[in-house]
Amino acid sequence: MLPPMISKLFVTAAICVTACVAPVSAEEVPRLKPIGVIGVTGDILGKKGKAAKDVSGMACMPGDSAEKLCVLVNDENSGAQFVRLAGATLRPGKVNPLIGGKAPADAFGQPPEPSCGKEKKFAEFDGEGVAFGDGHFYVVSSHGCSRNSEGYRLSSFLLARFRAYPDQLPSGAELTYRVSDVLAAAKSAGSRFGKALDAGSNGLNIEGIAFVARKLWFGLRAPVDGSNAYLIGVGAAELFAPGNARWQGQPDVVALALGERRGIRDLTALPDGRLLVLSGPAQEQKLDYRLHIVDPAKPDTLRTIGIVDAPKKGKAEVVTVLQENGGELVVAVLFDGVKNGGGALYRIRIR
Repeated sequence: MLPPMISKLFVTAAICVTACVAPVSAEEVPRLKPIGVIGVTGDILGKKGKAAKDVSGMACMPGDSAEKLCVLVNDENSGAQFVRLAGATLRPGKVNPLIGGKAPADAFGQPPEPSCGKEKKFAEFDGEGVAFGDGHFYVVSSHGCSRNSEGYRLSSFLLARFRAYPDQLPSGAELTYRVSDVLAAAKSAGSRFGKALDAGSNGLNIEGIAFVARKLWFGLRAPVDGSNAYLIGVGAAELFAPGNARWQGQPDVVALALGERRGIRDLTALPDGRLLVLSGPAQEQKLDYRLHIVDPAKPDTLRTIGIVDAPKKGKAEVVTVLQENGGELVVAVLFDGVKNGGGALYRIRIR
C-alpha cells in the first residue's frame, strides 16, 4: 500500500507523456508539471555545517514501507547523509563519514594519475551519485579533474560502499580506486579520462550511478560526442575484490543519443531493470533538463519523457524513484544551487 501522501499524488495532476527514440527539439517535448514538493524537517548538512545548496545524489532502499531509508550526498562534503523519507517529507539524519583527511591506505586497487595538472590537497569526496543494490549503498565521486587544467584531487576518484539497515546505521565505508581503471578502458569515452572539464577538453566526469542485476552503471556528464552521452557498466563485485591489483578488462559502453552537448546528470534504476536518466548540459551550456528511459542492453529503446523546469539558479542534479503503481512512478527531482535541494515530485508513465 502506498503512503497516503504519495497515493494522493498518484491520482492528481495528470501529465502528458511523449515517447521518442531520438533527440527532439524543446518544442516537441512536454514540460512535466510537478505534483508536489518535498518538505524538509531541519537542514541537509552542507559545507561548514550550513544548509546544503549543492545536493548531487540520492537513493533509497526499495520497499513499500511508509518511511524509506535513503542516502544523500552533496559534492563538497566528505561524508554521505542518511535521510528518512515519509510521503513527501524528508528528515535528515546521521552523516556517515566516507573519507578522512588523507588518502586511504586500505582502498582497493591503485590510485590513478590523471594528466590534468598537479595533485591538490586530499579534501572533499566530491560525491555525485548514490545507488542501492545487493544490500549496499554505493556513493561515487566525480572522477573528474578541475576545470581549465587546474589539477585534481585524489579524493574525487573513489567509489564507496556500505551496508545499512533502518535500525543499524554504519560508520565508515569500503573504498576502491578501480572505477578509474574502468573509465580509462572505456572505448570512445575513455580517451577523455583525466582531462580538464571545460568544453574544449570535454573531460570525463561521472554524475550518476545505478545498480542493476549486480552491475553498476556510471552515467557520464562528459564527454559528449556529437549527440552521444555515455553509460559505462561493470560488475560491482569486481571493483571491491580484495587487494591492490588494478581492474583489467573491457567495460560495457553504451552511447545514448540524448542530444548535442547534453550529458547525463543522474541515473536511477527502475523496477523492471531499465534506467531513468536525467540529462542536462555537459558543461555550462544553456540547455533544459530532461527525463529519459532506456534499457542499457537496447539503447535504441531510448525514450524522452519530458522537460523538468529548474528553479532560478538551480540545476537538476538528482532523480530518485519513490513509488511505483502499475506503469506509473512517482519520482523526486532535487536541484543543485537551491537550499536543501528544493525537491519536486513528478508522476511519469513508464509503459
